[in-house]
Amino acid sequence: MKNSEGVKIIRSNNPGKTVVILAGVHGNEVCGLKAFEEIIPSLKIDRGIVYFVYGNPRAIAKNVRQTEMNLNRAFIEPSKLTKIEKQSYEYKRSRELIPIFDQCDASLDLHSFTGPKGTPFIICESRSYEIAKKLPLDIISSGWDNLEPGSTDYYMNSIGGLGICVECGQHQETFSVAKAKESI
Repeated sequence: MKNSEGVKIIRSNNPGKTVVILAGVHGNEVCGLKAFEEIIPSLKIDRGIVYFVYGNPRAIAKNVRQTEMNLNRAFIEPSKLTKIEKQSYEYKRSRELIPIFDQCDASLDLHSFTGPKGTPFIICESRSYEIAKKLPLDIISSGWDNLEPGSTDYYMNSIGGLGICVECGQHQETFSVAKAKESI
């Protein structure tokens, strides 16, 4: 696999599971990015491999949700996308990241939301419930793979892995960063 922009890898010396953790799939959702800044420099793991992925580097640089299309709808069969979507930066980025997902047992995608009111929650399908219950949020929702296909968790589920998305809270709240860190 060629090196991909915005990917940091932490390996242990012991065999174990391989996990991908994403932040910035939507570039203006910064809580996960802030959590990465605090965690990555000193993280040591006992087993396995962790890929930390800065999802959408162009959107992150511009502090916008996306540049051409929603990256979190690009992890889908190409036949389900338009010609214009397949020409987008986000589509190309999804194709760069798929080989990472294909090596992983599970994914954790950290998101946040714009509005000042809202309740943080977890998105996962039933096979991931036991892991999701260990995360620091009380609401677990499912059915999103059918409702909104093409997300990172959708893709991970489609290849037989465990895909989890955490909506940590409002973009800029300290609470959201704390929930992202606890989830990691």
